[in-house]
Parts: sequence; C-alpha cells; structure tokens
Amino acid sequence: EEKTIQGVVFVKVCGGDFQMGSANDDREADDDEKPAHPVHVDTFWIGKYEVSNEQYRKKERGHKSSFDGAELPVQDVNWNEARAYCRSIGGELPTEAEWEYAARGPEGRKYPWGKAEPQAGRATFNRSLSDGPEAITANPKGRGPFGTLNQAGNVWEWCWDWHDDYKVTKDKIVKLMNPIGPPTGSTRVLRGGSFFEPWFLRSANRVSYGPVGRGRDLGFRCVRDSGRQP
Repeated sequence: EEKTIQGVVFVKVCGGDFQMGSANDDREADDDEKPAHPVHVDTFWIGKYEVSNEQYRKKERGHKSSFDGAELPVQDVNWNEARAYCRSIGGELPTEAEWEYAARGPEGRKYPWGKAEPQAGRATFNRSLSDGPEAITANPKGRGPFGTLNQAGNVWEWCWDWHDDYKVTKDKIVKLMNPIGPPTGSTRVLRGGSFFEPWFLRSANRVSYGPVGRGRDLGFRCVRDSGRQP
C-alpha cells in the first residue's frame, strides 16, 4: 500500500515483532549490534525512496548536493536539516527500530531483499567517492519486505536515535515497544551503508556520526504516522 504526501511516496509498514540487532555469535556483526533483542513496532509509513534533491529543494531552494541531479538522493544534509525537512511534510526521521523493521520485516532479513549477497540491481555500493549515488528509483531487485528501495547502499540514512550500545538486560530480555533510543548522546545513528563502501549493507549494521556532520554519501528518508509526529 502506498500514498503520496507533498510529492513523497510512502509505503505502509504493518506493525509487528522482530529480532532487532545481531546474535552474539554472528561473526559479521559489530559489537554495537549485539545482542539481538525482541522489539515491537506499531504500524507506520516510511519513504519508499530516499529523499531526492528535487524534493529537498522544494523546501530548501538553495541547497547544493555534491551530486546534484534531480532524481539523485539529497546529500550533504546534517541530522538537524534532515529532521526539519521530514517535519515540514508532517513526518519525522525514522527511529532505528522503525528503519530496521522496514528493512528486515518480521522474518529478520539479512538484507532488504533477503539472504543473497549484494550485487548490481539490488544495491548501489563499492563505487568511488567521485562516482556518487544512483537515482532514488534504482535497484528494483533490492526491494525490501514492505516495498522500500535502497535501504542498502546509495546513501547513508539518518535515524532519530542517539547512538549507544543496546541497553538490554541479558538475563531477562523484555520485548521493547516502539523504542526511541537513549535520551541523550553525542552522536546520531546512520543506517544502510552507501555507494562508497561494500561492507555496511547488512540491515542490522549501525554507525555513529555527529549530528552537525555532512557528507557526499549521507542522506535520509522520512516516516509518517508513527505516533511521534504532532
């Protein structure tokens, strides 16, 4: 199910439960992905695509991305600017839990498309910093469980949460309900990898970045109707 709000296409993410993060014995996983823990996310809508230069410039006319084509994902936006855009269309940045659930679904896919390793047509990755991303509509074979594209590769995507290790009590893991991350911190979370690296494309992978930082491989997508919007 899809809907378009102010030129941005959203897909419906039906609420459910999933195992967020990675198992302790997963050798591919970084320490900050562990342990895997049960999370429930209520129904919400997420951008089918990353926000494009054309869409972003409807709100911020003077913005210039390193790769400035209209249908390319917007880049060189910091966390505050990304959040301001999402709120301007009645939305918000996704929480890590929302982002990861949209990418993995209740079955907990390794990548948005499943278990198969990344390749052309599924994701844009392993390019040089001068090559840049592809159009937001690229890689139809990389479709996620709810219909998103490019949640792996293309540009890193800002999430709402402050970055920290998962605070999970290991002797009694309680299912978290719509978690929104730590109350304070110094860095925010980026998800999904980018066109540049080949090694951050797993949907559980998470990295941290200062909220005022910008980059030529750094963009975002928005969510709506998650219960966090005014």
